[in-house]
Amino acid sequence: MWMLLIGLVSAEDNWTTEAVELFRWPGSTDDNPIVATVEADTKVEVLYVEGDRNRVRAGQDLGWTDAVLLTEEAPEGAGSLLEGLEIAPPSLPF
Repeated sequence: MWMLLIGLVSAEDNWTTEAVELFRWPGSTDDNPIVATVEADTKVEVLYVEGDRNRVRAGQDLGWTDAVLLTEEAPEGAGSLLEGLEIAPPSLPF
């Protein structure tokens, strides 16, 4: 039972270091269909780790890629979605 849990990770954000292809299966790329191509500096969610391969979600695309093509460091300018937003207090009805 414990062996099955070794590869499980909680989903965490990473970014692609270059344009990467997401493959259907974690094995070698021979006869392994490409399901999506993701641009460099794209935020992806790591769902599962198997050796040096990661199962990731990029938007609605799911696939496997090499772990070395991902980084935990956000690219410059990525920032928060809330960065730069001004939140005004609610207006009172009187």
